[in-house]
Amino acid sequence: LKDMVTGVPFFKYCRAAFIRALIDLMETQSVPTNYIVCRKDEEGEDMYFVQSGVLVILVDDIKVFLMFPQVQFVGSIVVF
Repeated sequence: LKDMVTGVPFFKYCRAAFIRALIDLMETQSVPTNYIVCRKDEEGEDMYFVQSGVLVILVDDIKVFLMFPQVQFVGSIVVF
């Protein structure tokens, strides 16, 4: 998890103690196909580390597919 967190530019230069505290707060979650992470106009407050898979963003009936062949991060506030 440390490599995933420090791979985020925002956390790259944070102290090790902060990174450890952040990791302690993280939850691992596997989600099924078609799982909705967030909806348009919802307040975003989460960050997701996607280990692999496809994220579909639907805005005004237009689908955008993001493929994750390796670990990436995405925040719900950024998505919408």
